[in-house]
Amino acid sequence: MNASEKGTYSAIVTPGQVRAARAFLGWSQDELSERSKVPKRTLIRFEMGEGIPRLSTIAALRDTLERAGQVFSDGDGVKDTTKWFVLPHGESPKVLDLESRITITRKEHEHFQLGVEECGRWHGMFGPPEGGYHKHSYAKDGDSGLIVDIRTRTDKDYGHVSQVKFVPDER
Repeated sequence: MNASEKGTYSAIVTPGQVRAARAFLGWSQDELSERSKVPKRTLIRFEMGEGIPRLSTIAALRDTLERAGQVFSDGDGVKDTTKWFVLPHGESPKVLDLESRITITRKEHEHFQLGVEECGRWHGMFGPPEGGYHKHSYAKDGDSGLIVDIRTRTDKDYGHVSQVKFVPDER
């Protein structure tokens, strides 16, 4: 739920916050422009601090970024609330779409599974990292939420994998 749905909506978001939120998500200006329906040139000008954009433009950018798990604070603060997981490449292109609702569960022998609510199917996924930089934001048993990004990449140990980012449901 974004701030406007909670009744505390503030349209103010700074160019620095938009750039930071895009960086957290790994989105290009093209991606944010497409998702927010804000023309790319308008986005570029806003991020460069040129001119005064319409409130509807700022609201569209903020709402798009909030739906993708970014939380804005006063000043230039942005917090990324998204989590992620990794699937063998063959799993995700067939079953996952942006905005799919998912549930993570741990089965016996520490095996993690991903449940895709729309199709009622379960798929095996890699377990969490043993340690390291991203452990705090890796999906855990019982997490559920809405997928906001799917990226294919090459992993040195597993070959082609899909890294999936989601906004966890509030608990």
